[in-house]
Amino acid sequence: MGTNNPSNESGTALIFPNPAKDLLNIRLESNHLVKQVNLLNMNGQIISSKYVLGQEKQLLQFNTDHLPKGVIIVELIQENKVNSTKVILK
Repeated sequence: MGTNNPSNESGTALIFPNPAKDLLNIRLESNHLVKQVNLLNMNGQIISSKYVLGQEKQLLQFNTDHLPKGVIIVELIQENKVNSTKVILK
């Protein structure tokens, strides 16, 4: 099991597990600048999205058991920057 750790300017987001089966976790560290998290299919379409309130440490969870198996993109949207990483759904 691997993890991807896209960095942002003032903290880190930990995305796990990768590959994911039923649940994808995104842990945002304190003082992060993330405003929104999107899950995209490989065509760039948003298949799930969550807005982030506040800058405190928090855990976002996405239920992925209803999503098609394969590769998705996790997009972390900040005010002036977007970080993305690929995650495999099993």
